[in-house]
Amino acid sequence: LSPVDPQPMGLSVALGRLAADTSDTYKISCTYEGTQTLHLSDGSVTTHLYRIAQEAVRDAVRHGKAARISIDLRSNDRRITLSIVDDGTDLSPGGRFCEDMVLHLMRHRARTIGAKLYVESHPGLGTRVVCELAEPQVGKKRNT
Repeated sequence: LSPVDPQPMGLSVALGRLAADTSDTYKISCTYEGTQTLHLSDGSVTTHLYRIAQEAVRDAVRHGKAARISIDLRSNDRRITLSIVDDGTDLSPGGRFCEDMVLHLMRHRARTIGAKLYVESHPGLGTRVVCELAEPQVGKKRNT
């Protein structure tokens, strides 16, 4: 039932699998890049972040008609940033995120974990979904 394994790099593994599965299923380019040393220990946080990415990718494919999607998970400046960028259509009434409940649930998931969700769209350039989370929610695995 949980899409993210409770292992140190569980979210990175799950997002990588989401990208690979999306590429294989829809025959488009979907890639994942992430901070290799990022360790999220809270299963609730990792699940919410994964579901936000999953919904953004699903919308990019179904409603945005994207040919390229990039999923990125980074840690810098005391923040964790998950971004999903696609080259699909821009936001429009009845178009992207036309199912209002999807965007509402993504925002709810972000608020639940103390994060902020931004959705940006630029005509001809696609759409970007960004979820930012303060780093105190996470632990960082350090090489010693």
